[in-house]
Amino acid sequence: MTEKEFESLLKARTKSLEYLRTLDLNFLKNHRRDDTEILNRFEKFREASFRALQLFDDQITLYASHFQSHPLSSATKMFLQKEHQNQELLVKELIQLDQDVMKKIEAINIDILRDLKASEKNRATLSKFKSTNQGISGEELDQSL
Repeated sequence: MTEKEFESLLKARTKSLEYLRTLDLNFLKNHRRDDTEILNRFEKFREASFRALQLFDDQITLYASHFQSHPLSSATKMFLQKEHQNQELLVKELIQLDQDVMKKIEAINIDILRDLKASEKNRATLSKFKSTNQGISGEELDQSL
């Protein structure tokens, strides 16, 4: 592998991190509590992005070992430092965005649980007013009154 191919691989990894950031931002901006489909799509795209990142990391590790025995040019070393700093900033931003996503999902879960409890309470209240003579038809009930 040439130094340029290695640089391209690192750029592709950076683009994957940027894509993850875009996914998080779009989810935070567009998700509504009643839209479960966007959460499903978000999870699928995130899983695919993490798989791609893992592949990039595997390739980078493989090629980095190759460059241990072959010295890198100073231009490539500078590029690596810049790219590493850029990726480090992206990862820090992703950690914060992921925390925001988790908070949003948690808030949605709390809202759903609150709605379920309210629904159960309403159902219990309504069941108090139902007739206990369920086996009797309405006609028989009228006669007994």
